[in-house]
Amino acid sequence: TQKDAVRLLKAKRVVGDTFLITQSWIMNKAEPAIPSVPEEGGGPYTDKSGVLRMPSHFVSIHNATIQNSGNDANNNDDGNGSTPWKRLTGKAVGRSKEKCVKLLVSNVIPSNATLEYNPRSGFVPFQDGIALFVNMPSLSDKRKRRPTYPNEWLEDGQILTWYIRDKEWGDGKSDIARLLGFSSHAEDNNSISSNTSTMEESLSSPPSSSIVLFVRNINGDFINCGTCAASLPETESSNMGKLIKLHLKLEGWSILSNSSQFMSMVQPYDASTASAITPTTNDTIHRISTSTNEKYENSDEASDQEELARMVIEGNIVGALSIALDMSNTSVKKRSIVAGIGCLKNKLTKSDNEDVLRAVEILDNAAENLGLF
Repeated sequence: TQKDAVRLLKAKRVVGDTFLITQSWIMNKAEPAIPSVPEEGGGPYTDKSGVLRMPSHFVSIHNATIQNSGNDANNNDDGNGSTPWKRLTGKAVGRSKEKCVKLLVSNVIPSNATLEYNPRSGFVPFQDGIALFVNMPSLSDKRKRRPTYPNEWLEDGQILTWYIRDKEWGDGKSDIARLLGFSSHAEDNNSISSNTSTMEESLSSPPSSSIVLFVRNINGDFINCGTCAASLPETESSNMGKLIKLHLKLEGWSILSNSSQFMSMVQPYDASTASAITPTTNDTIHRISTSTNEKYENSDEASDQEELARMVIEGNIVGALSIALDMSNTSVKKRSIVAGIGCLKNKLTKSDNEDVLRAVEILDNAAENLGLF
């Protein structure tokens, strides 16, 4: 639509329905490409900087190829697969989500193009698949709070519990649900429980898209877990308020079970063994200590970030500021809102966790509205 084109190209209204796009570049440098408007319904476009941008949901991950491999890029059933991301199942990809996404679209988009997606989301939709990114909750969270997304491994790592927001799930009829392998039937049924059998039936037929899973422990490297199949839990309710719980069954288990990188990531989080993990005496001492300096001495950075982010998202910014000041051992005389925001932003840096990034954005907006920065 015109509105979308104006937003994407950052056009300025001149008069009426006439808009102007301005470009600038350094002298003696090549002129940037002329901006182009996306086709009706969306698609690739050239922005005002001359960069070709390709929305992820218009890109196929099954067309990824290995340079000079000579293999058929569309053949995805030849053992480990002819696509790069299938060949690297069970391997560490890197700490950034960007590296995982680049692996999925290897040699698919032009070298001068930029893939467009939401870097803060826990999933990236493609034309024929979806990439899921999971940050496993910390097991050393000394305050024992429930994580926002309580993912856990089941059956020795063959299944991972995964959560999607209710509004994104859309009762199993949304575009995201379709990419996850679900199809909508019996539209008269409004409850998820009444659709369980229908959803399971939809999974019995070959999916029209692939689910590619990337998982990491805290801030470690993302491990490429290959493809998986999504289903609703059979023995428990999948509706958890604003979240819908799904089971992701890993399809490359024969490869993953022989991957030391994958198994070392799974074992501490396997639900069958996690309950046996008990805090040491020193952990207990740190947890019950009333001293401000000791209170956060043995805390985990990633879990601290998640808790602070949760407080900001839920509206308890003042509480988050207070905790951040405590963690930074800021004296009473030096405490202020500005100092608290500085400490809190420092605690939330160097993370691509979706909730942490969202909290930083909320914090920046709040500081700007208060005229603090």
